[in-house]
Amino acid sequence: MKENTVILIIIIFLIATTSVVVNADQDFLTYKNSTYGIKIQHPSNWEKVEVDLPINMIVTFNPKTEDDSDTVIDILITPIPSDMALDNFTDDYIDLLRDIYIDFTIIESSQSFLAGNSAHKIVYTARMERDDTLKNVMEVYHVDTLEKVMEVWTVNNNKVYIISYYAEQKTYDNYLPVAQKMVDSFEINLFEIDTSSIPNTVNERHRGINFGVTIIIILFVILVGFIALLAIRSRHNKHQNTDTSDGERVDASLDGERVDASLDDDPSKRE
Repeated sequence: MKENTVILIIIIFLIATTSVVVNADQDFLTYKNSTYGIKIQHPSNWEKVEVDLPINMIVTFNPKTEDDSDTVIDILITPIPSDMALDNFTDDYIDLLRDIYIDFTIIESSQSFLAGNSAHKIVYTARMERDDTLKNVMEVYHVDTLEKVMEVWTVNNNKVYIISYYAEQKTYDNYLPVAQKMVDSFEINLFEIDTSSIPNTVNERHRGINFGVTIIIILFVILVGFIALLAIRSRHNKHQNTDTSDGERVDASLDGERVDASLDDDPSKRE
């Protein structure tokens, strides 16, 4: 009897402490952002947020449940210097995480792939400092509890693309299959970027380049026309000078003939 009671207690304990893993085979939708040329699949019953986000954060996804309100997956895209390689960014980014988090502990740090590109993956636990400024910058959603985070990033076309999965440590494994499926589905297609929706500074730069090229072409045409005009005038002046010389020679010849005729008429002038 005592043994049966112990077994029953163990079974109850295991049931109570077993986490419910969310099925990754649920219905997914495709999120597409033509401004940044990205696509990613996400659960159809998750909330998608694209407004009132920190700078460079494109979109966030989270389950529509109060119990899992701390679970968030987001995508961040930010420009980096053209000479910054993936390894350089990785070193700098991990140093940044160490600076802004407390109780920062790396569980995994390894090479990976994202959207078909070489990438870096990091899994860590941390608490965030109670600093509103840092909270607004990083937009990490849990301050009081220990978080477990998976982040994957890659460098493409002078930009870094970061997908982050945040959850309380005790519920991290529940949504990990969903998070991993979202990461695996992420695509970067720069050819599908809609330039009409890119910030005005980029469009203005393109318009400025086109305007500059037009001005250069106009100036070139004017210069060619001016050179042609000078050539025509030069030939015309040369032709006039030739005509003048020929006329002078004709006039001189006529004068000579008149002198000879005068001498023939008046023999006294020959002497």
